[in-house]
Amino acid sequence: MTVRTLSTTEAKNQFSAVINAVADDDETVVVQQHGRPKAAIISTEKLDQYENALRLQRRREALDQLRALQKEVSAQNRDLTEEQAMELATRFVREVVKEMYDEGKLRYADE
Repeated sequence: MTVRTLSTTEAKNQFSAVINAVADDDETVVVQQHGRPKAAIISTEKLDQYENALRLQRRREALDQLRALQKEVSAQNRDLTEEQAMELATRFVREVVKEMYDEGKLRYADE
């Protein structure tokens, strides 16, 4: 994988060649404006990999939050039976999952 840096003018003038290099040669192009990186052009394959990695990271974070919540609920409810604690934890987990889904922090596999 190679990374090439171009100014916005160069990227504009060579756009077709840039797209071909990204798609065919697995090249990444960083576009700078006034000497500062502003955007990157990557292949759709790399984009898919990036999106999948983000999805997995969000799922791990959600699972970590749910585990922490379950521990917190268990610690606060020592006077409950195991069954009552599980019912309560399940309800909280469902609420948190729904909230995260509504906020766009969690997606289901079929989406």
